[in-house]
Amino acid sequence: MKLLIVALFALLIAVPAIAQEAIHGYVNYVDHPNNRLYLTTDDGRPLTVDISAGHASANARRSGEAVMAFGKASGASSFVAERVIADRDRAQTTQGMPQGWQSVTGRVERVDGSRLQLRTDDGRVLTVDTSQVAQNVRSAVQQGDTITVIGEAARQTPQFFAARYIQGDRTSQTLAQSSGGPAEAPWQRIHGRVENLSGSTFTMKGDDGRNYTVDMSQVNPNVQRALTANEGVEVVGHFKSGDNRQIAARWIQQDSSNLSRGGHQSGTSQTAQPAPQPAAPAPPAQAKGDTKDQQAWQRIHGKVDSIQGSTLRLKADDGRMYTVDISKVSENVRKAISQGEGVTVVGHFGSDQSHLNAQYVQQDRTGGAASPKTDNKKDKDDKRK
Repeated sequence: MKLLIVALFALLIAVPAIAQEAIHGYVNYVDHPNNRLYLTTDDGRPLTVDISAGHASANARRSGEAVMAFGKASGASSFVAERVIADRDRAQTTQGMPQGWQSVTGRVERVDGSRLQLRTDDGRVLTVDTSQVAQNVRSAVQQGDTITVIGEAARQTPQFFAARYIQGDRTSQTLAQSSGGPAEAPWQRIHGRVENLSGSTFTMKGDDGRNYTVDMSQVNPNVQRALTANEGVEVVGHFKSGDNRQIAARWIQQDSSNLSRGGHQSGTSQTAQPAPQPAAPAPPAQAKGDTKDQQAWQRIHGKVDSIQGSTLRLKADDGRMYTVDISKVSENVRKAISQGEGVTVVGHFGSDQSHLNAQYVQQDRTGGAASPKTDNKKDKDDKRK
């Protein structure tokens, strides 16, 4: 028994034990007023990153940047960061990485499933466990590649390294292609006005006077359906195949939901404090003054007057009363909503303009987006605490 205890203790101290978690992905949108980054992670998940208490490198707060955030998950689709480092800044910030994390560069000598052998620039040979790296990134690594691995060496066996992220020419190309553009294409952020819509494509007159054709097939379908002709939008994406008039969009925001461009929340008074915007890929609202389009997305803020089952009564900031069907919102989120609290409801009008069919509900006290109901068992992690 004593030998077994000793063996178990030795195993424990040999296993990497990084206190902080880390996620890697592309920045789709930066909400500067609320200190939020909206990312798409390497494995394709939308994630809201709270950077209000975190240090960020020079390029980490920019749309289109590939970044790594160190901190702790606060929900299935939310993360609180203590430090955010853009890939392009890593060479200058290696010493600024959180305690326990290491960054090692070298040449891949052999790949064996989720393990690879790496000869580092300083001559060491490491066995690297890549099982915690996103599969699409892991599978892009080939023998002979020069890569950088980020993670931690085992305490008692430093020749073993647990990687959390891998960066190399081939992995960068894989991630850029999955984000809607070739690796060599820089991200673009272009504002203009929608002219014509046709399926997953629309034409846009840019503020610079140029005409653009925008492919939005990589954008959330709810956002695609919410667009209308003649409205102002901001598009983030890549030029396609070097053509600076063809844009592969990754993210689109309507001016009507962009507070920095004079947008506002439907149902809020002029003096009301706006609630934080839902995280990507929640659809932007399409509020245009008092004009109520039953097919347009609505974002209405107020207080919960009462809640019963999958129906709640909402008293909006402008005094109006709404009956809200929240059956499409996850069960755990419905249970977390309480009478008297402030919420923002995103959805469509129902049978009339006093009935709403909600797709998302955001509680003021969470600052995050509530997802629509799904069949995924992980939905339980979306509960707001």
